[in-house]
Amino acid sequence: MSEFTPHTLSSTHLSLQLLPYGLTFHSLTLNDPSSANHTRDLLVGPQDPADHDHLTGTKGRHFTNQVVGRYANRLPAGVTDVNGMKLDLSGENGVCLHGGKRGLDTQVWTLVDRQSSTLFPTSDEVYPPAPASTSEAVYRHVSPAGADGFPLTVEFETLVQVSEPAAEDGPAGAGLNEVGTVKYVIRAKIVEEGKEDEKYGTPLNVTVHWGFNLGKFDGKEDETVRDHKLYIDSSNVSTLDSSMLATGTLTPTDPSSPLNFAHGSPSDLSTHRTLSANFPPSGIDHNIVLNSLTPISPKLTLTSPSLDTSISFKTNQSSVQIYTAGGMDGTHPKKDVHNAAKGGYPQFGAIFLEFHHPLATFLHPEYAAAAGTDTILKPGEVYENVVEAIVSIPRVK
Repeated sequence: MSEFTPHTLSSTHLSLQLLPYGLTFHSLTLNDPSSANHTRDLLVGPQDPADHDHLTGTKGRHFTNQVVGRYANRLPAGVTDVNGMKLDLSGENGVCLHGGKRGLDTQVWTLVDRQSSTLFPTSDEVYPPAPASTSEAVYRHVSPAGADGFPLTVEFETLVQVSEPAAEDGPAGAGLNEVGTVKYVIRAKIVEEGKEDEKYGTPLNVTVHWGFNLGKFDGKEDETVRDHKLYIDSSNVSTLDSSMLATGTLTPTDPSSPLNFAHGSPSDLSTHRTLSANFPPSGIDHNIVLNSLTPISPKLTLTSPSLDTSISFKTNQSSVQIYTAGGMDGTHPKKDVHNAAKGGYPQFGAIFLEFHHPLATFLHPEYAAAAGTDTILKPGEVYENVVEAIVSIPRVK
């Protein structure tokens, strides 16, 4: 199987294509019987899967829908001593971005069956083999000791599931029906023993760097995400310095802040803040700390400009990095279904939702307290990142 050959998981209304390269979520197609344009892709990205290749792709390494890490977003590059653990992280301008130059997004993951899985065995009580109503796959990657300066060998497995809706009704008062769910569970463990640095563990904080645009691409709507609506259950953000590295403190967001998205009722989409309201000139690229670690209720809801498509996200992570693609410039390769004939994705042509713990949590006690973890994986522990995306569309009569 080529690293750019898609593997498809499907339900009645959703179809997800995965690539072994970087474990890329290449497309998420919605079959919408309520729309004249029945088929839409909710994820941005290139038409050609090979364009995801960071060495030969059209735009190089651009973090479009891959798993990123070992440590997501920004860490200080260079030598760091963390209570005896020595890190020497690669990077440019003092910043190690998304795990370094050869992060998880550049690696080829291996598709494995449940019988061969070590982190999702068939006896798993939380995630047993999927029922007939769910399509699933498990991918594995082993990151060797010293990868981009991170200690110890770590085995990663990611379970991805596409399921039929668990409930008929979508967000209350919105006239929407749930049509399906995409869930990923990333697990990791240290696999080597007897190393001198084993006692220290290794920093670990990964995510899927997926980018959404729920627009119609019909030539009428703006092709940016500025008119999308966003709700986030949050009242704090990570404070950043001039290099966009975390300082270790939290900054409260009052209702007038460009980074406050707790507007209106969580279940009433029409009351959610439109992104363009109070939108910074360069867009948003910030780490927003969630108010709750309980994954039962949605923490974030993204809705299309016409309120005809909504995705609600549940997670066990304590923050979400919001990036509104200020770096897109009309040259990033676009899918055919997104009007590729008009050129690439424009500035603000996507919103990336990266669920993980706060930036550099292991360096900052205040973030560790908010996250309930210092994000240092120790021998014998199993890391877990769970995200569930629930897709809703108008009720069909």
